Amino acid sequence: MKRYSCFRRWCVIAIVSLMLLSQTVVADDPASANREAIVICLRNMAARAQRWYHTSISEDGWSGTFAIATLSALISRPVNAYGSFTLSSPSATSLVLTGTGVETGNDGATPVEVVVTMYADSSNMVVTN
Repeated sequence: MKRYSCFRRWCVIAIVSLMLLSQTVVADDPASANREAIVICLRNMAARAQRWYHTSISEDGWSGTFAIATLSALISRPVNAYGSFTLSSPSATSLVLTGTGVETGNDGATPVEVVVTMYADSSNMVVTN
């Protein structure tokens, strides 16, 4: 019984320490945390875009083209707690997804921004701020 008690105390200390550390890291650099959240949202959207690209029209997909891509197929709300998202330049072979954060970016003047160019089998992500 005593071993369980010590183990339990150690687990509680470890969990509390991790919680405090994660809050400190986020509090130290909110722009970085916002950038990471935008990247995660864009990665999810990119995975959906590739799935839709490879799905036939008879199954409500895009049947090998990004030209008929819509933002509503990739995300239910184009604005969330992390920022706003847009889809632009859809063509047969690519499309561009842009995430604009709520925190000020590296330049100290404009919001965090991440741009993903999607292709059928790959993507290119660029952090612009």
